Amino acid sequence: DPSGKLLRDSKELQTAVQLSLGNDLKQKGNFVEAIRAYEGALKISPNRSIVHFRMAETFYEQFNLQSAANSFRDSLNGDRDPKWIEVWCYIYLGKIYDILGQRQRAMAEYTKAMNTKDDTYGAQAEAQKWLAAPFTRERTTIDPESSQSE
Repeated sequence: DPSGKLLRDSKELQTAVQLSLGNDLKQKGNFVEAIRAYEGALKISPNRSIVHFRMAETFYEQFNLQSAANSFRDSLNGDRDPKWIEVWCYIYLGKIYDILGQRQRAMAEYTKAMNTKDDTYGAQAEAQKWLAAPFTRERTTIDPESSQSE
């Protein structure tokens, strides 16, 4: 394979495979296995912001806010590729602080998001929205009363 397009193996390819696997598992709701796949990608490429970001989203979906916040920060400390990761990390961190009742810290994160001037996926409107009013998210739980058969 003289042009290196077939039969090649590289860290980038291995990382991409693990990332894709994690994304597929997360989409199917298999969060534990998704996190394992993301951890596999990070073993190969520990500085990849997109992997930290996707893992943070998974923790956020699980309502594991501390781990989500840590992973969003790890994403900011990585290669910041793609560029939009920065603005969305700040927005998610703001949401986490709002959920935890830390409004001042949340507003600081939304302001950082605004200061990036990055509007990928409507980020500026999203940051502005939560600057104006606190983000709220209720934790969803199964009510044991309603799940019992009569």
